[in-house]
Amino acid sequence: MSILYMKEDCDFLIRNKSIAKTEDSNIEDIKNRILLRIQSNALDWDLTDNRYSSIGFANLSLFAGSAIKQNIINSIKENIFLALVEEDLVDAEKIFIRELPIDREIIVLYVSLIVENDSQEFNLGLSVMYDTRQNVTNVKIEKISEEPWQ
Repeated sequence: MSILYMKEDCDFLIRNKSIAKTEDSNIEDIKNRILLRIQSNALDWDLTDNRYSSIGFANLSLFAGSAIKQNIINSIKENIFLALVEEDLVDAEKIFIRELPIDREIIVLYVSLIVENDSQEFNLGLSVMYDTRQNVTNVKIEKISEEPWQ
């Protein structure tokens, strides 16, 4: 099965005058789905018929304008967690999230995942920076060779 390849900013990747596809047999597929879910909000993929698309979303824009306090941190972590476990994208037991509040408006979350693709396990590390004042989410994802960040 193929899906469309999306870049980190959720734009489609165009190669050779067509939209690039990613195959299940490589790790790019799951990396794309993870990035898409972290950066998506409730209305980004609001299609009238969910048979065509059902995409999980972290919906971090809910926290726009909020001061970074423990209850907001917990809610952001929960939204990210729920986006990743929807439709069994990632096993709930294999997600580890740590937070690092920078100031009243910016938080960085370190997310460590163990994902499977074609019977192989990969450790992925995400750093998610969310600015509540600007309502901007920046996500970096990489394959990590050591143990998951915990």
